[in-house]
Amino acid sequence: MSELTAFVRVEHDPDVDDPYDDETWEFISFDRRMKQFKDPDTLGVQPMRNGDGVITDKALKRKYEAGSLFWLDCYRHSGEAWSLHGGGMQCQWDTAPNAGLLIMKATRSNWWRKLTYEQRCHQASKMLEVFNDWNNGNCYWYQTLLSDDTGEDSCGGWIGDDVFVGLQEWWDGLAVKPTLVECRGDAAFMAETWAHRLKGVQVRKS
Repeated sequence: MSELTAFVRVEHDPDVDDPYDDETWEFISFDRRMKQFKDPDTLGVQPMRNGDGVITDKALKRKYEAGSLFWLDCYRHSGEAWSLHGGGMQCQWDTAPNAGLLIMKATRSNWWRKLTYEQRCHQASKMLEVFNDWNNGNCYWYQTLLSDDTGEDSCGGWIGDDVFVGLQEWWDGLAVKPTLVECRGDAAFMAETWAHRLKGVQVRKS
């Protein structure tokens, strides 16, 4: 029986939906160039250069005091990275402090109520990592095929390293494991990164 080769193609996916289009989180930017823009004056908030901003809107103030609203900084230099205020990359030229808000909308959910403030900040930071990947175009689809014409699969909509999850599920479902993974596509580097984690498998880029 000849050894199997897995052909794994990873491409950028331009059609992935905004990860904040749901009922859990609301991302707000004070940058008019972004589709998530909202005017801070209309919202009833005043961004400040140092420390947290001032909130005059009563509903938003209650969320902030309850630990369900977070001020955000935005770092822009060869890309864009949003973070909780004071927690990300800080540069006097490239970081805009209090450039937006992240609001938890599902405040009545049991899982959110049980979290400490530190745990809520951790959850907010994780969501910002997803948003940063999406906002910077780190979105992918993959297509797979084995050299014996089996193992065909394809799936898109992956944000960031989550594409590794899809590829690994495909790999784990193979009855016979290939000994060589050939990586293709304009995002072949993602396929290579995943394939190098496999044991006893050669990896090459075509």
